[in-house]
Amino acid sequence: MKSICDYGCGTGEFTKILETISPQDSSITGIDIDEHLLKVAKQNALRNSTVFFRHDVNKLPADWSHDVSCCQTFLTNLSNPIEVCNIFKNHTTSGGLIFAVEPDNSARPFYSSVDEEIELVRKSTAIAIEHTANSKHLNCGPIVASWFAKTGLIDIDVMVYTVLDKVLPSNYEYTLSHISETRQRLKAKSDVFKNSLDELIMLATIAEEKTKKQIENNEYVRIGTYSLFVTKGRVP
Repeated sequence: MKSICDYGCGTGEFTKILETISPQDSSITGIDIDEHLLKVAKQNALRNSTVFFRHDVNKLPADWSHDVSCCQTFLTNLSNPIEVCNIFKNHTTSGGLIFAVEPDNSARPFYSSVDEEIELVRKSTAIAIEHTANSKHLNCGPIVASWFAKTGLIDIDVMVYTVLDKVLPSNYEYTLSHISETRQRLKAKSDVFKNSLDELIMLATIAEEKTKKQIENNEYVRIGTYSLFVTKGRVP
């Protein structure tokens, strides 16, 4: 029986994928530092045998060990990703596998039938990447392989998946339920957007009005893509 750990599991979305693709006799564990997210993850679990624990990845128990260690969009949010890759290695059995699924947020083609939405996404993304350059690694997908190599992992391989995010007529209900939250999300990150906040909120307000009108006329379209890099390494 293989033991699998999902690090930084959050609400358990990636854990559910692991539950689906792994053998039924494998044991799956999810860890996160946020108790609220873990509560949701437990509710979302597909298997009764899947367990969740509150742990800080930097302070794992000495006997913490699994055959397969995984994470999705976890390293991208850390200030010490190479150290954490080494933690994965130290807590994975010899011969075990480590997988990291991480994005490249610098290359995200985006189209909307609302021009202001295009401008809003372009400006807010650029500001967020610049703001977090020293504390997070939002574009880390392509370089995770080099982190794995630095920690001494072997048999390193990378697969790239292009994810399509689209909103067409059949998805309008979902769009309407989220569009009014845009300004609240911007205000919640006022420390990030600072002097650009008023401009971004104005763009969001105009974009919301135009989007609702286009949806009423069955005209609204939004299509975006982003790349996920799945990096695999083996513990010697």
